This record gives sequence, structure tokens and C-alpha cells, in this order.
Amino acid sequence: MSYKATIKILGREYKSTGDSVAECLEGLKPGFCKSKSVLTIEKGEEKKEKILGLIPTSRLFSNSPAVREINIKQIAQLFDF
Repeated sequence: MSYKATIKILGREYKSTGDSVAECLEGLKPGFCKSKSVLTIEKGEEKKEKILGLIPTSRLFSNSPAVREINIKQIAQLFDF
């Protein structure tokens, strides 16, 4: 079953889909941002929403592949379906 990710940052909404939570997070590409965000992951009828602070949001979209990969794994663990 596929997952859908939506992140809201400063009034803008970015969407992505994938076969896993990590794939969805990798597909989100808002560019560089330093702000809080609201991340929503959907799987079928089930929907979970988390508020991410400044540091997790900026690391999620970091230019460093290592930092980005580590943060994607950490955030994916918050969403257990």
C-alpha cells in the first residue's frame, strides 16, 4: 500500500508519495527552509500528523546527504503504521 506525505511550511504545502514513509520524505523538496512545519503521513484511511520544530525541519531538507538520510530515518520512526 502506498503512503502520502504532506508538509506545510509557512503557508505552503508540499506533497509526495512512495512505498514507504522514508520514500515519501525523500520526495519532499521544498528547498532550504528554517521554520517549524506540520508533517502529515497517510496510509489508506489512516492519517498521522506531527509538528516538527525548526531543527528537525531544517535537517530534513539539508544539503548534506548524510544529515538528510539520518533525519529521514528518525522522522520515519515517529510514524509507525
